[in-house]
Amino acid sequence: MLEETIVTATEALDHYDTLQAGRAIENFVDLLSNWYVRGNRRRFWKAESGVDKQAAYATLYECLETVSRMMAPFMPFLSEAVYQNLVRESTPMNR
Repeated sequence: MLEETIVTATEALDHYDTLQAGRAIENFVDLLSNWYVRGNRRRFWKAESGVDKQAAYATLYECLETVSRMMAPFMPFLSEAVYQNLVRESTPMNR
């Protein structure tokens, strides 16, 4: 579903159809929230940190990072804030 959303949004923006691109992103976020997050609550809230829990978090992370980049043309400051919060928390800075 994520790949389909990327293709749809990219093609729509290539044709300057911001409405279709925005709707594709909105529909994906709705599905991510209502289907994936709600359906995997038990995996997220497990006490132990097993492979299953880490896989659920990795999938959610990839989706959120990708959505933050897709929404950048529409909401650049919000998408940057989301992206920075995701990336800074998960990737240590090189000093």
